[in-house]
Amino acid sequence: MKKCAFCGELIADETIVCPWCGRRDRNAKPASNSDAQRTPRAANAQSQTSRATGIVVLLLAVLVGVVYLIVARPISTSTARVSPTALTTLTPTSPPIAFFRPSTRLVLDERRLRGQGKLQIQNGLKYDGVVILALAETPKPTLLAAYIRAGESYTITGIPDGEYVVMFASGADWSGEKFNRDVQRQRFQDTFPFITTTDGDVKESDVWSITLQPVPDGNATVVPVDEADFPRISPDVLDEEP
Repeated sequence: MKKCAFCGELIADETIVCPWCGRRDRNAKPASNSDAQRTPRAANAQSQTSRATGIVVLLLAVLVGVVYLIVARPISTSTARVSPTALTTLTPTSPPIAFFRPSTRLVLDERRLRGQGKLQIQNGLKYDGVVILALAETPKPTLLAAYIRAGESYTITGIPDGEYVVMFASGADWSGEKFNRDVQRQRFQDTFPFITTTDGDVKESDVWSITLQPVPDGNATVVPVDEADFPRISPDVLDEEP
């Protein structure tokens, strides 16, 4: 505390104007420099803010430049060249084999003449079968062929005179010229002669009956046949049926 130089009343040391007499104390110390100190701090804070703002602006400018370079950069449109030799070395794939099941009927007929002979065939197997007649002198090519479904019978008629071998194959998945699954190829060991006789105006010939399945009282012997020795049937002569 101090006394006012004019009225003598006690006043605070930092008081410049006496509240009692209203006179200004010229000898009073200047106000605390706290306000003066705030000014440099505020200036420093403002300077730091300006500096941070400048850095942000610079980073944004750099980012915009990078984005521009990425967008403006031309996209490569190079295309791969196919070597001409690559096209010539491609191996074509074979189409899948189509299997079907013909109805019981004659499927191949290469006869030049018709005769009076008959061959009765019974298929008691669980698989379909194909019976082939060929001349004993030349087993290949096939002269007659009949497709007989399992459990069915068929009679080949009009067989010309001659001596024949009879072969048959059984199995599943018929492709038009052979079976492709569970295949068995066999041949009757004895040949089958067909001879026509004439009695007046009546012509008669031999009639043979065979079964593809073994039977207790059968009198014929069959032997296996290799695939290479089995006559082939042209796929063009077999029409697909359900």
